[in-house]
Amino acid sequence: MTELDWRQMPALAALRAFEATARTGGFSAAARQLNVTHAAVAQQVRALETRLAVALVWRDGRGLRLTPEGQRLAVALNAGFATIRDGVRALTDGATQKPLTVTLPPAFAAEWLMPRLARFLPG
Repeated sequence: MTELDWRQMPALAALRAFEATARTGGFSAAARQLNVTHAAVAQQVRALETRLAVALVWRDGRGLRLTPEGQRLAVALNAGFATIRDGVRALTDGATQKPLTVTLPPAFAAEWLMPRLARFLPG
């Protein structure tokens, strides 16, 4: 596995904000998806541009377009985040099938849990 030097990487929040902006086509739509404000997304993208010393979006009044550099980064980030999503899914897909173990005193089990147990079963 390749070691990453996290000090050389831009902030993950800024990368996430830019990827959402590129995918949705604007700061407001990205903000809605990320559950943050429009200003927070714009600030993160601006900080990423400063950190990378390259323009990622062209701001046209109320709209924006990706620069060629922004387009390249958007493709890379989308693929990278998809890989992370797939890795997390691979770990958690079977999580709902794991048995639940409950330990409690026999009297409590007989008098309280057993009469209510059917309510926990699906269907």
